[in-house]
Amino acid sequence: MNSLEKNLWFLLFSVNVVKTLYEPQRNPPGWNKAVDLQPFFGNAPTNRTILSGQTAYLECRVHLLGNKTVTWMRVRDFHILTIGPVSYTRDERIKVFHDERTDDWTLQIRYSQPKDSGVYKCQVNSRPKIVRNFFLKVTTKDEFEGQLYKMASSNRKYDGYDTCITGPRVRFVESGGTLTLECIVTYVKTPPPSLLWYKGNHLLDYNSPRGGISLKVETSGDQTVSKLLLYSFRPKEDSGNYTCLPFNAPSASTTVYVERDKNEVIEVQLDNGNPASVISVNTAVLAFSFVLAITLYFS
Repeated sequence: MNSLEKNLWFLLFSVNVVKTLYEPQRNPPGWNKAVDLQPFFGNAPTNRTILSGQTAYLECRVHLLGNKTVTWMRVRDFHILTIGPVSYTRDERIKVFHDERTDDWTLQIRYSQPKDSGVYKCQVNSRPKIVRNFFLKVTTKDEFEGQLYKMASSNRKYDGYDTCITGPRVRFVESGGTLTLECIVTYVKTPPPSLLWYKGNHLLDYNSPRGGISLKVETSGDQTVSKLLLYSFRPKEDSGNYTCLPFNAPSASTTVYVERDKNEVIEVQLDNGNPASVISVNTAVLAFSFVLAITLYFS
């Protein structure tokens, strides 16, 4: 082999080596780069306890759904309720909601009844298929309100739970103003299946005659946080005791005083039925100013 042949052979060999190292690898037929990115469930409460007549919300959070479909099924009769955004039930109370900005597929059951209690399945048609069970209990008002007087006092350990409302025990709100109450339930094992708010002995929710109510519940780590936002406070109707009542956990309460105007604060009924004696802020300031003036005059 002369030198020219040797050089040509070396050149061809080098080109093949470089081509092998740097040429993109061809994928086998049917290969999908997202094959390892399977859908999976995110953290969301799977136990709900509500009062009859309330709207039930079961939130199924699915990450990396891709082109797969979420299906809701009622286990009691194995009835398919929804497939994707489409309902497959004649019960107009039942719908599914999905915001494309989130990964939540929320099953809504309006005007709930005790017969709606049971297990609901959220499943995704991935391979393998993934399924998560949700447990709903619809109870009567008398059954649930009976717990309001059996719960231990606030801020005390009770069967692995601790409940508190953040902020001061007594709050002042201007007439027409807004107020946010935040209740934190810390638990050892599992979060409470439900958490309700009461004003006195009256339940507060979206369907309350008062209106102007917003509720938000979040579960993270070992805590469940419920935020109650109240709009357009009225002095006579909205002053009083507000209670955060988790299911099977201690309650926590706070007292709200609504100012009638700048010179007066309305009286509020306490738990024992006796009105609280509240002194006008401006009256107290005037009395203090008068005493101070007399003191300075004779000193």
